[in-house]
Amino acid sequence: RLSEARGDDADGLAYAISNDGIDWEKPVLNLFEDGGSKENNLVFPFFRWGAGTGVMKDPIETDPAKRYKMLFMFQSGDMIFAGIVQPVCVAYSADGIHWDVPQRWLNPVIPQGSDTHLVAYWDTKIRRYVVALGQATRNTHPDSLPIVKEMVQYGASPRAYQHLMSLSKTVAFFRGRDYILPADVKFIATDVLHHRLVRTIRAEVENVGTDEIVAEVLRHTSIP
Repeated sequence: RLSEARGDDADGLAYAISNDGIDWEKPVLNLFEDGGSKENNLVFPFFRWGAGTGVMKDPIETDPAKRYKMLFMFQSGDMIFAGIVQPVCVAYSADGIHWDVPQRWLNPVIPQGSDTHLVAYWDTKIRRYVVALGQATRNTHPDSLPIVKEMVQYGASPRAYQHLMSLSKTVAFFRGRDYILPADVKFIATDVLHHRLVRTIRAEVENVGTDEIVAEVLRHTSIP
């Protein structure tokens, strides 16, 4: 049983396992002390304003050390002095239990803060849409647009798809949602993809820019 001495202003994060969502096993992890003992299931210590913690597993993350991502709120004296109140910070983990927290817990990704539970996820249809957009920039794709076949020498790589997905999550989060819409992908797609395309000599001679190419791809790629 976790200590009640921490007070009402402190929050932490504990780990539990269930096969049915009803009966839960709470393993002793011995990671963080609470009430003078580490015999608990805490994976994140208690601290003031440590609320709204949300953990997600990112299946398309290429860095094993960042397979799990955590959004959490944190406030310190330094932040208050700087005018940053209850910001949203991020931590990473390879297993969802041992977390690589930012130095001094400070890395506000949203300085303005939040007052809700922090969750970010996407629909598999959105992932298919992102992949379709990326493939549509490649002149080797059987359904490539004429502008792509004639003006693009090299299209976006799979790594660009990953960046587009990640930044679409960020757009959704800044717009106050915990889910991604196609509009979020479209909003950031040009910024993510335009420098990933290598134009043909013809495109350079005719002054056809990558922004124009991406705009055509967005216009003609159907949303799943």
